[in-house]
Amino acid sequence: MIFDILIRNRLKLLCITGDMQKAFLQIKVDPRDRDALRFLWYENLDSRTVVQYRFTRVIFGSGPSAYIPGATLKMHVSQYADKYPSTTDELLKNIYVDDIQSGGDHKDELVKFKKEATKIMEDGGFHLHKWHSNVPEVEEPQTTEDDAVPSQASLTYPMLEGDHVPTSDNPSDQGSRGAEPRKLGELWFKGPSWLSNLHKYASYWKLLRLTAFVRWFIDNCKKTEKRKGPLQSSRKVLDHPGTGISSCIVKCEPE
Repeated sequence: MIFDILIRNRLKLLCITGDMQKAFLQIKVDPRDRDALRFLWYENLDSRTVVQYRFTRVIFGSGPSAYIPGATLKMHVSQYADKYPSTTDELLKNIYVDDIQSGGDHKDELVKFKKEATKIMEDGGFHLHKWHSNVPEVEEPQTTEDDAVPSQASLTYPMLEGDHVPTSDNPSDQGSRGAEPRKLGELWFKGPSWLSNLHKYASYWKLLRLTAFVRWFIDNCKKTEKRKGPLQSSRKVLDHPGTGISSCIVKCEPE
């Protein structure tokens, strides 16, 4: 399928491509199937109280994850065959997971496709963005603002606490969003400014403990006899050069 799409991409003089923003999260999982997507989480790290959650949207990595978006999109797009016949045909033939493409020999064909495809997908809660084309009129300008998630994609299970790094502060996003090398700038080479103020966001001792857990996990993967139990420090780890993370790794052992 991907080979056919790539070949069709080369048959037209002009080309346009786009991406469905957070496509998987736009698709709700039937309540009857959500028990298959249960997972455990610590409600409180100190008491180690375990709670159970269920995903309500399609996730990455499960067996049918790749199939569900394709089947959903095919069913949704097919409804527009009478109203937008040419665009519907292009979408059905040239969608690969969450990427779309089309082409033509005249600029008007691309303008028409972009307008109609946007309408079709928006009706289903899918926001098209990251437009690229060799026709400037339909090319989407680069932006440093973090893309907003459409309201349809709000998760309905209890939100877990955590920090989100927006695109404007995330160097890795630049490489995945088509940034030109000459436009990488300070963010790519030095990272966001808050990296120099990590004491506001993290605890040194939490870092030591986390590192010890990682080392403990790696050691357990290599051994037949697995260590179990919470970590304990057999010797105090002093906060000065030479006795930092390495000492914590060596001295923290399971009880």
